[in-house]
Amino acid sequence: MLRSAQHRESPATGYPLLWQLPACILLLALFNEGAVASTPTPISEFDLPEAISAANSIGVDRSGNVWFAEKVGKNLTMFDPVTKAFAAYPLPASWGNVGPSRITFSPQGDIWFSVRRWAGSVEETNMLGRFSLLDNSYHRYSLSARAVPEELLVDTNGIVWFLAPDENTLYRFNPQTNTLKQYVIPTKNAYPRAISLDKKGNIWFAEA
Repeated sequence: MLRSAQHRESPATGYPLLWQLPACILLLALFNEGAVASTPTPISEFDLPEAISAANSIGVDRSGNVWFAEKVGKNLTMFDPVTKAFAAYPLPASWGNVGPSRITFSPQGDIWFSVRRWAGSVEETNMLGRFSLLDNSYHRYSLSARAVPEELLVDTNGIVWFLAPDENTLYRFNPQTNTLKQYVIPTKNAYPRAISLDKKGNIWFAEA
């Protein structure tokens, strides 16, 4: 299921109205001697068409379409918020019993993603995938190391950065030369999670 929450700002403060709702409700309750007025929820839900989906990571492309990974459904799926229509793009059968896990958009607009194996599967997951929005084609990149990518991003030069929490390592992958470079995290067993890029080109991540 997809969820959408409207985000509006107060003209007076510039703060999101969503965060002001609890305070407004509290004040109303005090003035009305404890009577709490009901307010409509700003969250909309959209049922997925696939019976087996397991929707995971999500992102929005330049046209405003919503993309998400379906690990069990083995799809990258697009949702058009205007027409409310879904379009699924199955992984090639040759990839085996794996499904897309985490997704990110490159500056060129392509979708890069990691994969996870199905329960009971022995498929290799030391790979990265790329989905081209120009021709809806998949491209697979096998990694030279036994690294299992999780969180990932693509910088302005088209370099893919990803974390391998079980290895306590940050990786840099150049798809043009198919080369992989690793950076071991100084803190042992840091289990790095969540990765981001600042305006200076620095890579930031959390250590769980």
